[in-house]
Amino acid sequence: MINIEQSYSYDGLYQLTGVQGESSSHMYGGNEEYRTKYKQDYSFNRIGNMMSKISEEQVSNSNRIGAPLNYSLDYEYYPVTHKL
Repeated sequence: MINIEQSYSYDGLYQLTGVQGESSSHMYGGNEEYRTKYKQDYSFNRIGNMMSKISEEQVSNSNRIGAPLNYSLDYEYYPVTHKL
């Protein structure tokens, strides 16, 4: 069984600015297989273009399910466009 809890935060333009969550997996019999806590922060420039995403996680052990969530991304745009 997998349990997931998440909360979201938004800015005044309803752009997603943050996510926090926790997930855990339990094997049959109730033993915890793994637990992870994660946090993601998003930043935008003054006209609403996403400028960065920072993702962090803490995993209880090496029995990971899914891809690692520790990374940082910076975005650059072509001048006079909204293209990445």
